[in-house]
Amino acid sequence: MDFKQTFDYFAGKKILYVHGFGSSGATHTAALLQQKMPDAKVLHPDIPLMPAEQLPFLKALCEAEQPDLIIGTSMGGMLVEKLRGFDRICVNPAMHMGQTMGTSIKFGEYPIATPREDGVTKINVTKALAKEFDEVCALNFEGLDSEDAARVVGLFGTRDPFVNCFAEFSEHYPSSAYFEGEHRLTDEVLLHSVMPIVRRFWEHQAALDSPAVFIDYATLRDDYGKQRSSARLAFETLSQRYNVYCVVPQDAQPQQWLQENIGVPAWNHLFLTNHRERLYGDYLITLDARDEDTFLGTTLLFGSPQFKTWDALLEYFDQLGGQ
Repeated sequence: MDFKQTFDYFAGKKILYVHGFGSSGATHTAALLQQKMPDAKVLHPDIPLMPAEQLPFLKALCEAEQPDLIIGTSMGGMLVEKLRGFDRICVNPAMHMGQTMGTSIKFGEYPIATPREDGVTKINVTKALAKEFDEVCALNFEGLDSEDAARVVGLFGTRDPFVNCFAEFSEHYPSSAYFEGEHRLTDEVLLHSVMPIVRRFWEHQAALDSPAVFIDYATLRDDYGKQRSSARLAFETLSQRYNVYCVVPQDAQPQQWLQENIGVPAWNHLFLTNHRERLYGDYLITLDARDEDTFLGTTLLFGSPQFKTWDALLEYFDQLGGQ
């Protein structure tokens, strides 16, 4: 994905970003979200420092602003989990902030990473503050029902050294995925792992029906199981304009490979089937020439003189202009 690229997601709508502990609404992540989606309005307030004030503040803000999507990271992800009735993305949610203090976050005084409007520049991490967070975290998953659970996606870094709440979160929310990364939401993670989920929420809310592209799992890997050149770039690029699905034989176990090599764009977009002739879509990228006789849409034969590489296939779709 081009770091200079912008998107028309949520144009004319509101996105609320909830920052993590020891930060503020002036965080670089909020600015990057606004840069990537220039036609959306990204709300990025300073969250109160005192735990007891945080949820009431956010609930009042949501009541007044009615954001179309809420994104929270770390402490912000823990708080966003509790904002029932909204579409939400929780990135590395620190579901047990009180326990994190004294362990991953040592007791003591810390500078606040970005300027706050109230002028506070430091925060003192104490046992009393940890206890206050314990009281907030006791509300985790409270009042959750299946309808609300379907409106949330949790994203978890595979190398997060601070929190690991994937298993607990997944018990309550069916849509939880790993991304290759650590705890901090870097520019690369936002672009390659968060933005694909933002797009899915945007498409769902806008009731968009993008053309479907099926990609044969074998076209992504070489004979040694390594990622083919530009395969990840192609999958991600196509996912910005199409509904892209990876087609995998039923006896395969592709999840780990796809997570490590393709990432979030392939998450939850798998078709496990030994009968590709039953697929219904617009395009099928395949190694098997027999698919040309059975697939109802357009078959693109990977490795053929016209589509020898993924770069050639991307050029073909560029010429289509997303149609």
